[in-house]
Amino acid sequence: MRTLAEVFAFANTKSLWLVNQHGSHISTLEDAQETKGSIKVRATRHDSIREPPGPRLLPLVGNHYELYPDVLGNYDRLFSIYGPMIKTVNMGTTIYHTNDPEIARHLLREDKLFTKSTSDSSHPLHYMADQDCLFTCDSASPAFVPSHKFVPPTMSPRAVAHFMPLIQDAARSIFPAFDQLAEADLAINAYQYMFKLAAQIIWRVMLNQDLKHFESPKTPPSLPIRLFGQYLSLMKKASMQPQWIKYLPFGNPMKLRNVRQQVLGITQEAMNASIDKDGPPLALSDPEAIKSATCVADFLYRAADKDGKQLPRNLVLANVVVSCGAGFTTSSSLLSWALYALVRYPGNQERLFEEVARHRGESTTEARLTYDELHGMKFLDCFVKEVLRLHSPSFQTARNAKQDTVLPGGYLIPKGSIVIACFPSVHKNPAYWDNPLLFDPDRWMEEGFAKRQARQGSYTPFAAGGRGCVGFTLALTQVKMVLTELVHRYEFQDESPEAVVYDPEFLVVRPLNFYAGMTRRTGSCEWHASIVTYSRLRKTLRDSEACHFSHLSKTVLKKESPAKTKTIHISLSVANGNGQSNTAPCNGKTNGVTSEGLAAELKASVDVIAHRGPDDSDVWVSEDEQVGLAHCRLSINDLSSAGRQPLHSSDNQIHAVVNGEIYDYSRLRAECETLHGYPFQSDSDSELVLALYKIHGAPEFLTHLRGEFAFVLYDDRRGARRVICARDRYGIKPLVYTRVGSKLFVASEAKAFLPLGWKPRWDVRAIADAGWMFDDRTLFRQVRKVLPGHYLAPSTK
Repeated sequence: MRTLAEVFAFANTKSLWLVNQHGSHISTLEDAQETKGSIKVRATRHDSIREPPGPRLLPLVGNHYELYPDVLGNYDRLFSIYGPMIKTVNMGTTIYHTNDPEIARHLLREDKLFTKSTSDSSHPLHYMADQDCLFTCDSASPAFVPSHKFVPPTMSPRAVAHFMPLIQDAARSIFPAFDQLAEADLAINAYQYMFKLAAQIIWRVMLNQDLKHFESPKTPPSLPIRLFGQYLSLMKKASMQPQWIKYLPFGNPMKLRNVRQQVLGITQEAMNASIDKDGPPLALSDPEAIKSATCVADFLYRAADKDGKQLPRNLVLANVVVSCGAGFTTSSSLLSWALYALVRYPGNQERLFEEVARHRGESTTEARLTYDELHGMKFLDCFVKEVLRLHSPSFQTARNAKQDTVLPGGYLIPKGSIVIACFPSVHKNPAYWDNPLLFDPDRWMEEGFAKRQARQGSYTPFAAGGRGCVGFTLALTQVKMVLTELVHRYEFQDESPEAVVYDPEFLVVRPLNFYAGMTRRTGSCEWHASIVTYSRLRKTLRDSEACHFSHLSKTVLKKESPAKTKTIHISLSVANGNGQSNTAPCNGKTNGVTSEGLAAELKASVDVIAHRGPDDSDVWVSEDEQVGLAHCRLSINDLSSAGRQPLHSSDNQIHAVVNGEIYDYSRLRAECETLHGYPFQSDSDSELVLALYKIHGAPEFLTHLRGEFAFVLYDDRRGARRVICARDRYGIKPLVYTRVGSKLFVASEAKAFLPLGWKPRWDVRAIADAGWMFDDRTLFRQVRKVLPGHYLAPSTK
């Protein structure tokens, strides 16, 4: 027996609300019988049933210019104006859109209200509506049931784990081309290369064949992929033309038919070479059977259910063809946006590299990654989820209304209408996401957050329900594998000459003009650095400190061979040397610069920036030669040789070079001497850095410092060895860092890096968008600055 809500086709059967002509609620059958006038059906107590609103139509074109060219941005704009459900008419085609997860959940269910019918000429995927394969056929198509039975097992976690070596080998095939590009310092159009790489991977998994896309950087896409590209392009053009045109014996319709036959033919040839036609049947019910297949096509050809029935041969070919096309089309876009996120959202590339390096340990590049190892990388998983949320390639997941339907909110959808859950807008709906426009992988760190968002429908990058994407495990695995391999081997930079735009008329959202440069990494150990911003609050000088620390992302600074010395070179100039220098003996070497080694390198470095301190210079190197400090002096207050740096603590364990002036020096010195008994070695205000560090420790000592300064401090005490590079709150004194080979360098200006093997290259993006002024970038690639009020804490792990 159906309820009244089911009779009226309410998606949410609990929301129906009846009122009489006076507006009083009718809650029982007796109330209805006693009502003499009309009874009004409402969606809720406050919502009447109505057609979704939308922008005003123009003659002929409808809302075309309300939507294009920025369809994604315009969807968001229209949702903000008209609410969570809108109606648009584009060139005569009416489509309803929603950004409401609750509505989307009802749309994606394959039930009596909605279905997927690509054969409908209004459906966005009508132009590729192949009724013989799972991804594009109608739910009512005869091919759906058998395809849905045989195809999903080939893309299950167990199956993808079996194909991991194929995926990894295909991902690594890009290395020769990228190595050449990195050596030549050339940027790439990310989508063009990710298109070839995604095709290489999916063709290997589906057919176990190497397309040889990367024999050189200029290798064009292989013939099968070029044919697939032509096929998609011609189908898209056909979708934008009247239906009768497809019957013409010339022009694009004829080309489309010819290219389709070529695609089917070349895929059939590849299948014939890949499948084991004489092999034994593979039991569909046996989860281990996939391990006996060489590729997906081989399994689909040989698999049999418990009754011995197999997937019809024509459906095997159709599903392989569409799986290949859909697989590399979506994955290439997702990979492109993932690279975009690496270079456009600071800190994420470094955090990802750190995690990958930590999981791989001392393993070689050739080491195999298992399925569990790959998906066990927490930050990688969070990063990919956030890319899918903010840069979802899919935006045309449409469903067909099987009858007049009332959706949550009282929106009446006529029978036969096309309704799209606009995933990019759903994923940015401020009612369901905190700070939705912020790229923040850490939002996924919370236990159960991803499941909660998926359950309520606010995160559905692969759709949901009976027609959800069955290939999502394969897609996630290949994207994670490519990111892991690429980030482990290269560091990427944004080289886009202009603002990145996407293609609004393609099947998926793909960046058209995103360019990335790459630098080859070397070695296998890591330099890590925590970038921290500091501030303090205290009522009186004697009150306890209430410190606030805002930790930004960990930044991996270097990866190097464990056989090499991990060396931190510090080249820092000082603009004033007031007072007397610490003259106590110290651990390490000073005033003994030789013609080679670390000390000589540092001496050459400070000589280059002698204009910052032309009066004198000095170098100190630790006994193990892992850390070196250098200083050039501009004498202002103390013109004698007593004003030299580096500085050393009384126990000869803490060393520093300081550039600038510490304010309130007299009070702070008296406080350190009287309250804490610190034995100063000189009258220099710079020695306060040593004193405050030894008294308060790090990072608390930074909250006591005021002034204009940049300094590097090295604590050489056993069990507490650390380097801290800090800058004043207003950024008056500069402090930049880079790495060359196995060494990290910090200096007052990038020129100091020249004698150390650093090669300057303009950071065009940082210059174009003024990032060299407003974030941690500089005018030069791979040179970063410590931001005002921040400190850098490098370490080897």
